[in-house]
Amino acid sequence: MGVTTPEPPPHVSAYEDWLMLGRHGSMDYLAGERAQMCRRDPRLILPECRSILILGMRYPNPKNTRPDEEAGPSGRVAAYAWAGITTSFFQNWYGHWPHLSSKRRRSQ
Repeated sequence: MGVTTPEPPPHVSAYEDWLMLGRHGSMDYLAGERAQMCRRDPRLILPECRSILILGMRYPNPKNTRPDEEAGPSGRVAAYAWAGITTSFFQNWYGHWPHLSSKRRRSQ
Protein backbone atom coordinates (compact mmCIF):
# COMPACT_ATOMS: atom_id res chain seq x y z
CA MET A 1 0.00 0.00 0.00
CA GLY A 2 1.21 3.48 -0.75
CA VAL A 3 0.19 7.07 -1.28
CA THR A 4 1.32 9.47 -3.99
CA THR A 5 0.28 12.76 -5.52
CA PRO A 6 -1.61 13.07 -8.81
CA GLU A 7 1.35 14.85 -10.40
CA PRO A 8 2.56 13.45 -13.74
CA PRO A 9 4.77 10.46 -12.86
CA PRO A 10 8.47 10.70 -13.71
CA HIS A 11 8.46 7.08 -14.92
CA VAL A 12 5.71 7.38 -17.56
CA SER A 13 8.27 6.56 -20.26
CA ALA A 14 8.56 3.03 -18.77
CA TYR A 15 4.83 2.56 -19.39
CA GLU A 16 5.15 3.89 -22.94
CA ASP A 17 8.07 1.51 -23.59
CA TRP A 18 6.00 -1.36 -22.15
CA LEU A 19 3.21 -0.53 -24.60
CA MET A 20 5.61 -0.26 -27.56
CA LEU A 21 6.90 -3.74 -26.74
CA GLY A 22 3.34 -5.05 -26.92
CA ARG A 23 3.37 -6.20 -23.30
CA HIS A 24 -0.27 -5.14 -22.91
CA GLY A 25 -1.26 -8.09 -25.15
CA SER A 26 -4.90 -7.94 -26.18
CA MET A 27 -5.74 -5.25 -23.59
CA ASP A 28 -5.95 -2.55 -26.26
CA TYR A 29 -7.71 -0.15 -23.91
CA LEU A 30 -4.36 0.33 -22.13
CA ALA A 31 -2.81 1.68 -25.33
CA GLY A 32 -5.69 4.01 -26.24
CA GLU A 33 -4.98 7.72 -26.49
CA ARG A 34 -7.15 8.57 -23.46
CA ALA A 35 -5.52 5.88 -21.33
CA GLN A 36 -2.07 7.17 -22.24
CA MET A 37 -3.06 10.77 -21.54
CA CYS A 38 -4.39 9.77 -18.11
CA ARG A 39 -1.18 7.85 -17.35
CA ARG A 40 0.81 10.96 -18.23
CA ASP A 41 -1.40 13.18 -16.05
CA PRO A 42 -3.71 11.46 -13.53
CA ARG A 43 -5.40 14.81 -12.81
CA LEU A 44 -7.30 14.35 -16.08
CA ILE A 45 -9.38 11.67 -14.34
CA LEU A 46 -10.26 13.63 -11.18
CA PRO A 47 -8.97 17.21 -11.36
CA GLU A 48 -9.76 17.84 -7.67
CA CYS A 49 -7.73 14.81 -6.54
CA ARG A 50 -4.96 15.56 -4.06
CA SER A 51 -3.77 12.02 -3.22
CA ILE A 52 -3.76 8.61 -4.89
CA LEU A 53 -3.90 5.45 -2.79
CA ILE A 54 -2.08 2.47 -4.24
CA LEU A 55 -2.97 -1.07 -3.30
CA GLY A 56 -1.15 -4.16 -4.51
CA MET A 57 -2.49 -7.65 -4.01
CA ARG A 58 -0.59 -10.82 -4.80
CA TYR A 59 -2.55 -13.28 -6.90
CA PRO A 60 -2.43 -16.88 -5.74
CA ASN A 61 -0.51 -19.26 -7.94
CA PRO A 62 -3.04 -21.54 -9.68
CA LYS A 63 -0.32 -24.21 -9.99
CA ASN A 64 -0.42 -24.57 -6.20
CA THR A 65 -4.21 -24.95 -6.14
CA ARG A 66 -5.83 -28.28 -6.86
CA PRO A 67 -9.20 -28.26 -8.61
CA ASP A 68 -12.08 -29.96 -6.84
CA GLU A 69 -12.59 -33.12 -8.92
CA GLU A 70 -16.20 -33.43 -7.78
CA ALA A 71 -17.11 -29.82 -8.62
CA GLY A 72 -17.83 -30.62 -12.26
CA PRO A 73 -16.25 -29.20 -15.41
CA SER A 74 -12.95 -27.43 -15.03
CA GLY A 75 -10.52 -25.49 -17.18
CA ARG A 76 -7.84 -22.83 -17.12
CA VAL A 77 -8.63 -19.82 -14.97
CA ALA A 78 -6.80 -16.49 -14.95
CA ALA A 79 -4.52 -16.10 -11.94
CA TYR A 80 -6.40 -13.06 -10.63
CA ALA A 81 -9.70 -14.98 -10.70
CA TRP A 82 -8.31 -17.61 -8.30
CA ALA A 83 -8.30 -14.99 -5.57
CA GLY A 84 -12.07 -14.67 -5.89
CA ILE A 85 -11.95 -11.25 -4.32
CA THR A 86 -10.75 -8.79 -6.94
CA THR A 87 -14.12 -7.61 -8.25
CA SER A 88 -15.99 -7.94 -4.98
CA PHE A 89 -13.19 -6.10 -3.16
CA PHE A 90 -13.50 -3.05 -5.38
CA GLN A 91 -17.30 -3.18 -5.44
CA ASN A 92 -17.31 -3.21 -1.64
CA TRP A 93 -14.67 -0.47 -1.54
CA TYR A 94 -16.78 1.78 -3.75
CA GLY A 95 -19.73 1.00 -1.50
CA HIS A 96 -17.85 2.62 1.40
CA TRP A 97 -17.18 5.73 -0.70
CA PRO A 98 -20.53 6.46 -2.42
CA HIS A 99 -19.42 9.94 -3.52
CA LEU A 100 -16.65 8.31 -5.61
CA SER A 101 -18.84 5.73 -7.26
CA SER A 102 -21.54 8.30 -8.14
CA LYS A 103 -18.94 10.68 -9.65
CA ARG A 104 -17.44 7.81 -11.59
CA ARG A 105 -20.83 6.78 -13.01
CA ARG A 106 -21.62 10.37 -14.05
CA SER A 107 -18.29 10.75 -15.87
CA GLN A 108 -18.68 7.55 -17.89
